[in-house]
Amino acid sequence: MASFIKRGAKWRYKINYTLDGEYKQKTKDGFRTKKEAQIAAAEAELILSQGFDRNKGDTPFYEYYSEWAELYRIGQSSKGTDYNYKICKDFILKYFKNKKINEITRTNYQKAMNTFGETHSLKTVKLRHIYIKMCFEDAFNEGHIHKNPVYKISLSGKVAPKKEVDKFMDIADLKIIINSIKRKIEDEKNTTPQYPALLFMIATGVRYSECAALTWDCVYDGYIEINKSWDHNYTKDFAKTKTKESNRKITIDPETQLLLKEIKKRQCLENDLNNPLNLVFNYSGVPVKIKTINNTLKKTCKENRIREITCHGLRHTHGSILLYEGVNIKYLSRRLGHSDIATTLNIYMHILDEMEQKESRHVDEILEKLYKEK
Repeated sequence: MASFIKRGAKWRYKINYTLDGEYKQKTKDGFRTKKEAQIAAAEAELILSQGFDRNKGDTPFYEYYSEWAELYRIGQSSKGTDYNYKICKDFILKYFKNKKINEITRTNYQKAMNTFGETHSLKTVKLRHIYIKMCFEDAFNEGHIHKNPVYKISLSGKVAPKKEVDKFMDIADLKIIINSIKRKIEDEKNTTPQYPALLFMIATGVRYSECAALTWDCVYDGYIEINKSWDHNYTKDFAKTKTKESNRKITIDPETQLLLKEIKKRQCLENDLNNPLNLVFNYSGVPVKIKTINNTLKKTCKENRIREITCHGLRHTHGSILLYEGVNIKYLSRRLGHSDIATTLNIYMHILDEMEQKESRHVDEILEKLYKEK
């Protein structure tokens, strides 16, 4: 039941109610007339009768987001995902300071995103937005805010992303790199795991974290199983894969099967007891480091006068070559462990554009042949 009090020239309403068995009060003042206060109180009572608590909307957004992230999100996925939730707190503190969550409008949220986009790429802007968006959507569904400020927000970034061509290697250069790595492996003095790891990543398209976490119990005749990753940033231990779709089986060609057999044979001959984790690419009991992998790849590229890329670029190269050679994109998406086919389409759009031009020429040839035949 609401009560009304006049304070100076303005009116205030006070509502007593219970939520989840807990006694609470809601007050609001600043109304010019008692009638305005009564109308606002009636609206508030209707909302409260549906089990919503708008008082939470008075919480500073930074505090609201922090509590929401800790309660519902952090610890539910990878450490990398947890990190993204945490850096969003810095964004909120910088752009909204102590502003309450119910004071954030579509306009000031858009302005914050526009300002952030002035010094960041579109990919980074989207990354901040997607985590904050989930918080606002939950707050709206819980009735803590009456409008969702992220509705139909436009995102932009003025810092140019890395060119897609810089993330890939063409097939001619890749053959040179493969042959160079093979020569390193054939050198009897070279027992380091980074060269076999690079060949393996070229052949399978796995992420570094998946390659590093590969254990011998996941190597089978003709395929490997990806069911874990290696967290090289935080725990330095096994972790869940990036997404549930990343848990998959990948076929391996005869050459790669032979490579794995040679690694196993060498480990047995060396009586490698310093491999408690049963790692395929073992380096003194732990996986070979990503820094070592990348440095080795860049050195190999430099030796062969080829544009340098990272080991993640080998994953993109694997996918682009298979796609260009006609491998079904749905299969490729599963092989790479993407969360959905849209991710694959987005990454390899430049290859699809090339293939479209190639198919257009092919169609012309078919029709030309059709008209010429008698």
